[in-house]
Amino acid sequence: MSRVLAAAALLLVTGTEISVGSPSIAATRSPTRIVSLSLATDEILLDLVPQERIAAISQMATDPLYSCAVDAAVRLGQFVTNNTEQILARRPDLVFVTSYSTLETVQRLRKAGAPVLRLGNYESLQAVEDNLRMVGAAVAEEAGAERLIETMHSRIARVQALLPRDRPAPRVLSYSEGTVWAAHTTFDDVMGLVGAVNIPASLGLVGWPRVGVEQILAWQPEVLILGAAPGEEDAARARLLAIPGIAETPAARSGRIAVIPNNLFTTVSHHIAGFVERAAWELYQVGDPPR
Repeated sequence: MSRVLAAAALLLVTGTEISVGSPSIAATRSPTRIVSLSLATDEILLDLVPQERIAAISQMATDPLYSCAVDAAVRLGQFVTNNTEQILARRPDLVFVTSYSTLETVQRLRKAGAPVLRLGNYESLQAVEDNLRMVGAAVAEEAGAERLIETMHSRIARVQALLPRDRPAPRVLSYSEGTVWAAHTTFDDVMGLVGAVNIPASLGLVGWPRVGVEQILAWQPEVLILGAAPGEEDAARARLLAIPGIAETPAARSGRIAVIPNNLFTTVSHHIAGFVERAAWELYQVGDPPR
């Protein structure tokens, strides 16, 4: 993606017109007091820029249930919430806000003159790649962003080279709290990369639709996939099997309930390569075994 396209894809929420590749970004072309309120940008920045250029990140970056960058986040040790006073106290020259940052927060930051950028699409592997380039352009680390993208694709390609070619594609499903992961999700992209059929997506469903157990039984999934906290894998399987009807699926009867570390299952940064690797192991036992 060119810097012009990256600029067009960014949602501009700043009073001063700052967009990647525009002349007005020159004053903050190499921001040195970056604040991130989004776990996705936390994970990207911690692998992209020296820590001395990061003024603060979100506390979620230290939570192993969700974060793929816990060690780096703990080393940084600088955190903020969505509290505007906290953010402005860091004297930021660039703030990455979240899709759920309130309009009031954004407006107050804008009024105070803080450059604010929001990445609005996290629904596909292409979006992950686009976001890496956008962040890289915004912090003057385009080459570093390309290296992260190249590494991500190299890891995925390594896994794909190991996939069996002589087996039917497994029919998979991720079901949690009454919803499934369908098309236009990172889960669907990952399943495609490892040669699996994500049943709801194959039937034209999009996003995270709610479905009943009766529908799950009708779909007859061969593998059920879910995310769980480290050490909670058995408990997560037990909770799923306790849902009336789930134990009658082919996946449950054959013991094919794959549990992915939740931080990989939910990541929308370059760490999604780890999800691809773990999915390939759970489905085919290829690649590196879980540690």
